[in-house]
Amino acid sequence: MMSGTNNLKPAAEMKMCCACCGIAEGDDIKLKTCTACKSARYCSVKCQKDHRPKHKKDCKKTSG
Repeated sequence: MMSGTNNLKPAAEMKMCCACCGIAEGDDIKLKTCTACKSARYCSVKCQKDHRPKHKKDCKKTSG
């Protein structure tokens, strides 16, 4: 049993990543949020379109 330690980073240290390619948000990369569910983020329209078949089912569940 592990005691007292966890591998979770504080929210301030966590970076958002593109749901398709995994590139992290940074000074030169601004991720755009899925307007329907607000949970998936993408670095480009191409990544959003490429990831759409995988994201569609989860997006519908989240956005209602």
